[in-house]
Amino acid sequence: MYQPETHLKNFTTLFSDIEKGTVKVPQFQRDFVWPKDKAAKLIDSIIKGYPIGTFIIWKTKETLRTVKNIGGIEFPDTPEGDFVEYVLDGQQRITSLYASLKGLMIKKYNDDGEKLEDFSQMYIDLEAGIDDDIILTNIEGKDFKKVLKLQDLLNKDMKYFVNNYSNHIDKINNYQNQLRSYNFTTVTAREIPIDVATEIFTRLNTGGKPLSNFEIMVAKTFDTNTNFDLAEQYDKLIEELSKVNYETIPDATVLQIVSIIIKKECKKNTILKLEKNKFIKTWPEAIDAIKTAVDYFRSQYRIKASQLLPYNALLVPFAYFFHKHPDKPTGLKQKYLLDFFWRISLSDRYSSGLENKIAQDIKRIDDILKEKLPSYDYSPKISEENIEDDGYFSVARSYVKAVLCIYSYLLPRSFSDNSLVAIDNNWLKVASSKNFHHFFPKAFLIKKGKDDFYINHVANITIVDDYLNKREIKSKAPAVYMKKFKKENHEINETMKSHLIDSLDGFGVWDNNYDKFFSERIKAISKEFKKRIIKQKTDYITEDNPISKMGSNGETEYIKKIIASGENNNVEFKSSLRWDYKQNCINKALEMIVAKVMASFMNSSGGKLLIGVNDNGEIIGLENDYASVKNKNSDGFRLLLDSIINNYLGSEFHQYINVSILDEDGKYICMISITGSGAPVYVKDNDNKGIFVIRAQASTLQLDARETHEYIETHW
Repeated sequence: MYQPETHLKNFTTLFSDIEKGTVKVPQFQRDFVWPKDKAAKLIDSIIKGYPIGTFIIWKTKETLRTVKNIGGIEFPDTPEGDFVEYVLDGQQRITSLYASLKGLMIKKYNDDGEKLEDFSQMYIDLEAGIDDDIILTNIEGKDFKKVLKLQDLLNKDMKYFVNNYSNHIDKINNYQNQLRSYNFTTVTAREIPIDVATEIFTRLNTGGKPLSNFEIMVAKTFDTNTNFDLAEQYDKLIEELSKVNYETIPDATVLQIVSIIIKKECKKNTILKLEKNKFIKTWPEAIDAIKTAVDYFRSQYRIKASQLLPYNALLVPFAYFFHKHPDKPTGLKQKYLLDFFWRISLSDRYSSGLENKIAQDIKRIDDILKEKLPSYDYSPKISEENIEDDGYFSVARSYVKAVLCIYSYLLPRSFSDNSLVAIDNNWLKVASSKNFHHFFPKAFLIKKGKDDFYINHVANITIVDDYLNKREIKSKAPAVYMKKFKKENHEINETMKSHLIDSLDGFGVWDNNYDKFFSERIKAISKEFKKRIIKQKTDYITEDNPISKMGSNGETEYIKKIIASGENNNVEFKSSLRWDYKQNCINKALEMIVAKVMASFMNSSGGKLLIGVNDNGEIIGLENDYASVKNKNSDGFRLLLDSIINNYLGSEFHQYINVSILDEDGKYICMISITGSGAPVYVKDNDNKGIFVIRAQASTLQLDARETHEYIETHW
């Protein structure tokens, strides 16, 4: 346990420490931003004897990568071997105090560039009463004989005051004494580790962005003897990876790899407690392992760009493997690694509880290194039904990325001339990229009355050269534009196989039959998935006999199957949208609960919300919800649901939500199919504050600020 020390300092001692180079600002502190007016209020409070808060100091001999001087002013470095006093809380006040009493020009930075602010332009109003502002920044219209420059108060002698302000000598003496005798309270955390210091800083600045593990480790691992600078080393790595389109690997993943190599764990506290010299020694080994893993992804799995990786965290177990086994795996190792990769990619494995799951998977990698087939307690989603359910197209979704990895593996070729399509991160970032082609164009399918869920489905996506979308295809029917390409490209059949379209005839292309195309493409995707998975007894893998939900056939059985399986991490039941069955009345608080469930699915890996089904799986219908809305029908219900989404989540998130009203045994239920979102989704509470929720253990879990930051850092 650490016991802080409390001290009192007058301004002379405080300023002396600053000017000796003892007081510094750590690099994780924000820049000085207070305007001169706010600094004037601070001095005004001191002169009036008001408390101005405590300064929190971290006293240590630890050398940080970079430090900042108070106000950006040039002060000496801290003498070697001496303690440094890093300001954890109070930088704005200390800088304001120093700049104001010294009359300095302070550099500030904003979107327009560098700006100088003159803190010498502060004055004492010698006629001000106790309830007036004593410190002024604007003296326009004032009698110059009744205002005194602030820095003159401490720097001029009595002769100057008698000659110029003889009527105000008592007040000047009083203000001088008040400033010189004012005791500033400092609370010092002495010789604590850097992770504790940054934790203190984060807790003191709860309104700001918490420090990331990487920011803390940059400070902690900086070493002048070995010239090790983690930030520079990471930038160097990313520069090298950019040459092979893997520049989007986040710093958090790289830290996890180093930690896994050293400790076989990668929890935040484990990373922060890594011993500095061990970290520096392991770094080059970790970098070699990362590069080998990236090369393996590119050559063996043909994942040509990092944006295609279903999870960035997949790099962690693979880097661990190549740290232990630098050579290319063959035989059983190769086969088991392939199975391992696709099991994670085709499940929600790394969508929550990442650190614990990586630690579990490292044990599986150890099995693979021994040529032992690991056992798994989860099943990959490889059936046609799985693909149909989870295939709503969003490039941020891991499941969709897994399908894109299949497309990439086939080395997609240009419709026009059978040349290879170039794949890179620049156009993989957004679903609206022209390189993602809806084989049956959106406009064409909208005219045919197809639902958005099926129009914007990964089974309808092909990877093409962007100019084909812009100039050649646009919104033409497939039979029309493919007829043109067939004439131009004499290898069109081979070209289409590179897009997992085995036959233009068999896939219904010449008939513009989207239902046929959709069904055949999903079968083809499922077949590719199953090639890569080693089936185990614990797997639940359906055969190629999916229920078609594009029409009415099979719908009832499908819903009954979901209900019979019960609530889980991807399914939740709600009795109603806003009808309270306990109180037998409308309860608008239930609307927020529904919004939270939808947000939790979007912040995880998607799922289904069934409204009109109670916790026991009994269908009770929407009758009371219908009665509570204006139109008393499904239209009114949908309008209410739309307003809930708009009010609690935001209209921009409709794209991740598909709503169906279904008749089950004479009772209506609402099935909301939700896909993972490409960005964090917050629920607005009654105070208009953002709440962040995820799915965990078959329920909605609300995270605090720190947990939210850590989750976002690893999930997106």
